[in-house]
Amino acid sequence: MYTKICDFQPNFGSSGEIYKKDESEIIDSLNNNNYAHRMNLSDAFFNKKVDIDQIVEEIHHELGWQYEDNCHTLVRKFHEKLGCNKVSGYLVKNEDIGNTQIRLHAHSVVKDNNGDLVELTGFWNINSYSFIEHKSGEHGIDLQAS
Repeated sequence: MYTKICDFQPNFGSSGEIYKKDESEIIDSLNNNNYAHRMNLSDAFFNKKVDIDQIVEEIHHELGWQYEDNCHTLVRKFHEKLGCNKVSGYLVKNEDIGNTQIRLHAHSVVKDNNGDLVELTGFWNINSYSFIEHKSGEHGIDLQAS
């Protein structure tokens, strides 16, 4: 049972603040196993309508360095190109669920027209990490629960 959330590490470009209300909601989600199912990009409805390599190339051109596993940037681009809804939250490594301390990685995904959450990165594998939806994940601050 988790009772406390604290900042673990701000990511590059992080901003904003995690409030007590956010901490309480995140703890409730963890303790109630409110993990949301994500699907791989290859299984998403829009995969045949978009060239992921073209979007990654646009990111490289815009930012001047490699960003293909930056979830927040990919989500922004998919939102611009396809109008997908952005969904933020936190990832928890499956093997850590239930440990006395766990790290929560700030993360973003998109929601397709069918209402399914779609993982855009290759790094945050849907079989290795579980996702908790929470708006504060958009701040880009990794947390720790204990």
